[in-house]
Amino acid sequence: MAGSFRNGGSRVPDTGVSVSASPSSSTPIWFVPPVADTSSGISVTEHVLAGSLTIATFNILAPCWKPMRSDWDNEEGHPTIWKDRANELVKVIINIDADIICLQEYWFNAQFREFFEGKSSPVAAKYECRAFRRTGRKPDGVATFVRRPESKSSNRWSYTIADTVNVPFNDVGQRVALMLRIHAEPPSSSTADSSKTLPVKKDFLIANTHLTFPHHAYDYEMRKRQMAATLDALTKYRVQHGVEGMYAFVAGDFNANGSEDKDNVCKLLGSSGWRSAFTDVTSRSPGVTHLTHRNEQLAVDFVCHQRSYSSHAHDYITYRATAAIVYPPTLPHDTWPKTGWTCSDHRPVVATFTPILLGKTSDIASPASSSSSSSSPLSPSSESQPSSSPSSTSSFDKKSVT
Repeated sequence: MAGSFRNGGSRVPDTGVSVSASPSSSTPIWFVPPVADTSSGISVTEHVLAGSLTIATFNILAPCWKPMRSDWDNEEGHPTIWKDRANELVKVIINIDADIICLQEYWFNAQFREFFEGKSSPVAAKYECRAFRRTGRKPDGVATFVRRPESKSSNRWSYTIADTVNVPFNDVGQRVALMLRIHAEPPSSSTADSSKTLPVKKDFLIANTHLTFPHHAYDYEMRKRQMAATLDALTKYRVQHGVEGMYAFVAGDFNANGSEDKDNVCKLLGSSGWRSAFTDVTSRSPGVTHLTHRNEQLAVDFVCHQRSYSSHAHDYITYRATAAIVYPPTLPHDTWPKTGWTCSDHRPVVATFTPILLGKTSDIASPASSSSSSSSPLSPSSESQPSSSPSSTSSFDKKSVT
């Protein structure tokens, strides 16, 4: 299962800058660190902000697809069973405690949705939901849950949904993606005017998708077209709304073939400058996140992120992956657990990101200098360093990007 999203020597989008690094076959190459601004001759600096963003992806196995006694029987016909499992799924979502949770195989059954969106649901009390059903009258789809803003004393960043875009692929797979624009605000424990003095825009994009299972070669190639449509929707949104520099995430069940180096969707992502948060942090694949109906143990669930290659990237907060787990972390990640996990045939992948300011030191010092305290969560971290130096956990298939 080991591997990484590799770009296979293809060009990434033109950044107008050059990066040098020592290639390595043992570490992931799709981590693209911030680079020197050669147009001005001034190195870009990373300034670490307080707080974090946690994103989880989880295929919850819709009752309409969960087989029971035979191919002609599924969990949908056994309400007592699926309701018990829905309660377990709710507990998992609450325990993960992510800021954004992307669910796949979200069943568009009214009673099922009550467990997650109903007035008495602990999930609904904590999260705002957007959902998009698959085309062709399919009974399931994708749903993204965004944590509701907490009290003014919270040390968390707050996130609100600024825009929603449904992306139907219009193919025989009848798959879809759901894209949200999220507005982020820094922790309220910072200075009162911190959000005004933070010299960047704080929105980002996140897409949630579930690609076709590759039963045969046609499906395998269709997955690539589906991911291409997802990435194209993100790009078009950036251009049409004048937000080319906005950071973006893609999460979901990619139904990968178990080898990130060979899987066509993973290679597409790598060639487009995307990277897996899990691989960024651990230098390996998630291991096993899915036990298929063929009894295959594969890594198919990913949280991916991409810094914009636009010259406007410095106008937005960017993010660095700093932690990642296959949930629950108490169970082995390199094999499907024989006990201790029964609520789905997938396991959640959870990634945590640190918000970063990119720019010249003089550009970013203003929020801290205007603060009443030097310990403000928005003050540049003492760990800030010139980002033109390649990360110790990064390598490249090619020696320069031009």
